[in-house]
Amino acid sequence: MGRLTTCEFEYKAAILDLDGTLLNKEHKVTEYTINVVRRLSANGVQIVIATGRSIATVYHIVSQLALDKPIPVVCFNGAKGLWVNSEGKIDGEIFNHDMPEETVTRVLNLAQTRNQLVQYYLDDGNYANAMCEEHFEFTRRYKALTGTEHVYITDNYKSAMQKGMPSKLLVMCEEDDIPATVKSYRAELEGKAKIFGGTPPFFVEILHKSVDKGAGVKLLCQNLGIDSKDCIGFGDGNNDIEFLQFVGKAVAMKNSSQYVKDAADEVSEFTNNEDGVAKHLENVFKI
Repeated sequence: MGRLTTCEFEYKAAILDLDGTLLNKEHKVTEYTINVVRRLSANGVQIVIATGRSIATVYHIVSQLALDKPIPVVCFNGAKGLWVNSEGKIDGEIFNHDMPEETVTRVLNLAQTRNQLVQYYLDDGNYANAMCEEHFEFTRRYKALTGTEHVYITDNYKSAMQKGMPSKLLVMCEEDDIPATVKSYRAELEGKAKIFGGTPPFFVEILHKSVDKGAGVKLLCQNLGIDSKDCIGFGDGNNDIEFLQFVGKAVAMKNSSQYVKDAADEVSEFTNNEDGVAKHLENVFKI
């Protein structure tokens, strides 16, 4: 993969979050949005996906878009950048920031002490050492959200660790337990990881300390030879703020929190459930 081809529009790249942004409330991309994205790509605009999702839950979306060239995907909330082709297969790695083994071990040990389920993310799957009905219920809820198929293990993640270090870890917990969970893991890891409550609020996300979507998008743009001012970005969640602050034009969805809206340059007239991204892109690019 290489640098961007010539583009005559004001913005050379459209950087798109998925859940709450490009996808509707059923977590699907509509035909209307697919057609707009295809027209942009055909006219030389680089389509980029920037998501907190694992790469395995992005393949089918890239396949649905069915562009005539691979799409660069910043996934795992900025921990990894990959090229994904229209067949839903990895076509090359752009960057990678897996978590250190010491950090992973400390998270897993604390989770065992607190009787909390951890989701351990590798490219080939999401590993879960579910030990009780509450743990299995968390995996069912997460599958309903993302379509993730879990790899269930019973060896306290030893087999997963043998395959490699994760791009991220999720500690599953109910919404009212998120503040205490964040506090506990921050105290345990002493600044060695990035820790924050997830959206929707039934997990805490743990990443390499230098990882966020903004850093991931910056690395991706450097690889493509695109300046930040030449990018338009769309997002709705707090984990989108860093990359929205990086791009030349930041658009918050109408359904975003006020915190995200305040960080953006403008707010879309429509929500994610009203093809807000597609309608905004049509207006900006006049296609």
